[in-house]
Amino acid sequence: MIELGAALFEVAPPFSNLRCSLLARLMAPASSKATAAQQDVAKDDSPQHCEFIEMQTKDDQQNVMTQSSSRRQSTASIDTEASSRLTARFHRNVKRISTKFFRPFKPLDVWIQTRMRRSRFYGWRMGILIGVCSSAFVLSCNILAVAVITSIATENRGPILEIMSGSATSISRWSTALHLVINVFSSLLLAASNYTTQVLCSPTRADLDAAHQKGTWLDVGLLGIRNFRYLPRGRVVLALLLSVSSIPLHLFYNAAVFEVTKFPPTLYKIYAIDAKSDICAFLYSSPEVETFWDDTWLDIYSKAHLSHYGHLYLAIDRFAFGSTSEPEANATSILSRDYVPSDVRALSSEISPINSSPWIDYTNFYPKTVSTNTWPRKARVAQAFAVIIKAQSQLQLSRDFMIVVICFDFLRLIIMLWVLVTDRSDYLVTLGDAVASYLRQPEPMTEGKCMLDKAGHRFILGERTDLGPDVDNHDDFHKRLDGIWAPRKLQCSMLLPEDRQHIFVILFILVLGATTTLPIFMRDWIYEGGGQVSNSINGGVIYNVWLANTPQVLMSFCYLVVNNICTCMASIEEWNGFAHTRKALRVSRPLGEQRETYFLQLPYRYAVPSMLVSIGLHWLLSQAFFLQRVDYVQGDGYPHVLSQCLFTY
Repeated sequence: MIELGAALFEVAPPFSNLRCSLLARLMAPASSKATAAQQDVAKDDSPQHCEFIEMQTKDDQQNVMTQSSSRRQSTASIDTEASSRLTARFHRNVKRISTKFFRPFKPLDVWIQTRMRRSRFYGWRMGILIGVCSSAFVLSCNILAVAVITSIATENRGPILEIMSGSATSISRWSTALHLVINVFSSLLLAASNYTTQVLCSPTRADLDAAHQKGTWLDVGLLGIRNFRYLPRGRVVLALLLSVSSIPLHLFYNAAVFEVTKFPPTLYKIYAIDAKSDICAFLYSSPEVETFWDDTWLDIYSKAHLSHYGHLYLAIDRFAFGSTSEPEANATSILSRDYVPSDVRALSSEISPINSSPWIDYTNFYPKTVSTNTWPRKARVAQAFAVIIKAQSQLQLSRDFMIVVICFDFLRLIIMLWVLVTDRSDYLVTLGDAVASYLRQPEPMTEGKCMLDKAGHRFILGERTDLGPDVDNHDDFHKRLDGIWAPRKLQCSMLLPEDRQHIFVILFILVLGATTTLPIFMRDWIYEGGGQVSNSINGGVIYNVWLANTPQVLMSFCYLVVNNICTCMASIEEWNGFAHTRKALRVSRPLGEQRETYFLQLPYRYAVPSMLVSIGLHWLLSQAFFLQRVDYVQGDGYPHVLSQCLFTY
């Protein structure tokens, strides 16, 4: 039948009607009966009905394809539903296991929550309590460390206490570990003082009402200097004391522990040897001797003090017997005599090159029993051998610096305790506190102005308002002034004033410029504070301490600026969240379904990583800029101290 249908396609046009009707019957399923419409089409041999049959055939094919695709989609949906059921089952099992595991601790959790709600330490007070505990812990550790090191110190030089001594590698590792602990402690103190400062800078409802009466506004949930002009003097003084006390903490804390390198007396001798002798070959193969093939030894031994090297051996291969005479090629006849070694203690006056740096003045090497007329005037140094001196390293603690740190830490602890115990003010530290306050007690001055935003209120107060070049912003602004609601999503940078944005850009440029230019211009940056060892810290050491720890202060300032910027962005994010998600207000003291909070405005998912990054950066700075002392004995026989501010890159 299929062949017949195919043959009918090739017949002449007069048989086209019959072809259409037969083709419709052949294409129909054999097991199914023709419908009434198909029978009517078969009886009618018009070309219009033939076209209808062809279109119906195409529709049947499309229906088959649609059914197959829907079948595949249903299969995929079944697979998706099965996977979702497995996922839901997995989550139920995890929840069941966690419930069984934490079930014994549920009464304890309920007891803790109940006690905290009944306690006076709720909301921001709990945050200050945590800051007080961390500050007290750091203060106790500092006092205990000074007491223990003072009692067990093997070498006591007044305010300088020796912690331990050993090889340079082990001392360097211990110094790195101690500085990491110091930076963790300093970051905890900085976070606690920053938290308390933000609480003290937060306004109360009375402060807001007084500011509104004066036609101005205050920041809520942000750490801003602008609020200082409208807050009580006592709170401003406490906030400034907490902020200023961070400066000496970062200046002296990292410098309290430092490495000391001790070198033996630098009394050295200079020996002249034959460049072809066995002594020269022995020195070349010795691991305790460093070989110089150029005139580098000249710069090293010309310094006022010598630390890493001792005796110097000069390998001579040629001589000159006059200022203009030709050098003598055979040096063995001269060096084989008993005129060497020569005892020369100060090389800076003996080294005098004639034509090139390898030539030295040899007149000081001759013994008194030999005439100066037969002794060479110049000698050429083929190579030099310097004996390496192994120094002993120590880890020392400055008791004076630790006393400064302890005093300022104690001051911060007293201020935080004073705020925690005596302050009964209801600070509006979060946006939820402000919203809840105005819901309980509306303000008459803002009645009928609920459509206005910050820019609108500033415009009414007569302040300058910058809406930008966007035309839509101007239209929405005028709609809100007319009392029409114009919804929009606030940008995260809206709460950042222009001055803070400029400060952030300037800090970014300064930090970027410093990190790129310091390795170029500060390769040999060393400030020497010499002199004999005394029981007091001299001005050179203080200068180097400030020089090495100034980047720590700048890093703390950058941390506060970045923290303030992140706080502004978190405030905008929280405010936008109320527009599309049903949330209870996050307040200091909850009522009903309100949520209690211990952080102010920056959530823990932002605050904890930023603190960890701050700890890491402070530690890297302590390893890049650091104070180092070198103890050495010069030719006068007295011990000397070299204080250095070193920079590594």
